[in-house]
Amino acid sequence: MSHNIAVGMVIHLIWVIAFSLWIGITMPEEVFENFEITIIVLSIITVLSIYIPINRFHNSSRSLYAFYRKKLKDSQNISKD
Repeated sequence: MSHNIAVGMVIHLIWVIAFSLWIGITMPEEVFENFEITIIVLSIITVLSIYIPINRFHNSSRSLYAFYRKKLKDSQNISKD
């Protein structure tokens, strides 16, 4: 899970830097006028960068659990025969 969170945080960092550079180069005056929009966009990026790795971890955990449960069930069926 730590690897997934690290990947999400790197994605977040790249987006924040790219967004900041794009804003700084293209429209520096509008940043202060539209400060709320900037904060909302960065907040959405932050939430997505946290949600995506956690969701991946949850899905992989469910798959692994289902695999081991099936394996356990198969081994119990073999021992009954």
